Amino acid sequence: MRGEFVAAFSKRKPHFMQHPTAPSLKAEITPNGTIWAKLSGIKRSLSPTAYRLTDTSGKEIPITEVLPNLQTEVLILSEKTLDKRRVYYLEIPESGLKSWCNFDGWFRSMYSSKALGAEVSKDGKSTSIRIFAPRAEEVYVYLYDQMRGGKPSREVLLEKDENGVWQSNFEGDLSGTWYDFTVHGADQPGNHFYKTNPKHISDPYARANDDAWGRSMIMQATKPATALVKGIPKLEDVIAYEVHIQDFTDLLPVDENEKGTFPAFHKPHLRNKLGQPIGFDYLVDLGINVVHLQPVQEYMHHPDELWQEAFKDDPDMIAQDIHLENYQWGYRTSHAFAVENRYRKKGTLPGSERQQFRDLAQAFHDKNMAVII
Repeated sequence: MRGEFVAAFSKRKPHFMQHPTAPSLKAEITPNGTIWAKLSGIKRSLSPTAYRLTDTSGKEIPITEVLPNLQTEVLILSEKTLDKRRVYYLEIPESGLKSWCNFDGWFRSMYSSKALGAEVSKDGKSTSIRIFAPRAEEVYVYLYDQMRGGKPSREVLLEKDENGVWQSNFEGDLSGTWYDFTVHGADQPGNHFYKTNPKHISDPYARANDDAWGRSMIMQATKPATALVKGIPKLEDVIAYEVHIQDFTDLLPVDENEKGTFPAFHKPHLRNKLGQPIGFDYLVDLGINVVHLQPVQEYMHHPDELWQEAFKDDPDMIAQDIHLENYQWGYRTSHAFAVENRYRKKGTLPGSERQQFRDLAQAFHDKNMAVII
C-alpha cells in the first residue's frame, strides 16, 4: 500500500508555478517602418487578428502579416509603411497588454562619422554646424552677436542627411558667435518639439555655453595639455585626491576675481599664516599622483535670480551662505564637452574657461600628476 501511495503521489501535477513569468509585451519600431514585438509569459500568436496597432489618435492601422523570429519575438507588418518618427502603440487585446513602440529598434542602427556641434575648418575659411535630431521634421539654427538678448543676426533652416544629422555650412571663421536651435516635429504625446514647447535649445556638443540654459558659443578646439612624461599611472599605483574647484579655492589668499576658479586651483607659492604650503603646493607636497576633480563640465544651474527669490527667507540656506548662489557639486552635467563657465577667472571673456582648464591640467602634468575629470 505504501508503495502504491508514493507512486500515485509522484504522478500528481503540482498546483503552483515554480518559475512564473509575468505577461509582458515590448515593441520597437524599425528603420524600415515595421514593428518588432517581444512577448513573455504568454503564448505567441502569428495571427494578425491577435494584435492591434494604433496611432496616438486611436486610429487603427491594419496589420497584414505577423512573422516569427525567435521563440518569443514576432515582426509586425502593417498595411502601410509606418513613419518611424511618429508614436504608435501595439496591443494584444486578449491578454490586456499594450506597449508604446519605442525607437530603440531604429536608433540602435544609427551612426554618423560627422563631427557634431560647431566646427571651424582648419584653414578658417568655413564653419559647420550640426545637430543630431532624427525625429525632427525641421531644425533651425539662430546666430547672435551677443550672449544674451537681442534678435538673431541670421536664421537658417538646416538640411537633414540620411543619418538624422541636421547641418549647414557657413563662410568664414565664426568663432565668438553665439547660437541656438529650434526643433520642430509632430504634436504627439511625449513629444517636446517647438510647437508644444516653444523653447530655443542649446547645442549638447557645444565647447562653451552660457550656463546650462543659455546660448552656445562657436569656438575652435583647444590645444590639449601635453601628456605626462611617464604616462598615466597604473591603477595599482594610483594615489588620488578628490577635490572640488570652488570649495578648494574660495578661501585661498588670491585676488577676489580668482576665488572659486581654475587659475586659483593651480596658483603656486601660496602660504598660510604659519608659512605652510596651501592650495596647489599643498597637493604637490602630499605625494599624490592623481588629482580627481569633481565635475568641471558645464552643469545645471538655476538662474541666479530664481534661486535668490526662492531662498531669500530660508534660514537654513542663509546659515550655509548659499542663498545667493546656486551652489552644488556639479553632478547634473548639461553640456559634456563644455567647461563649467563659472570656474573661469572673473572678468575674462566667455569661453576662456577652456584655456584656463587646459592650463590647470598642464600645471599638474608638469609635476607628474594626472588629472581625472
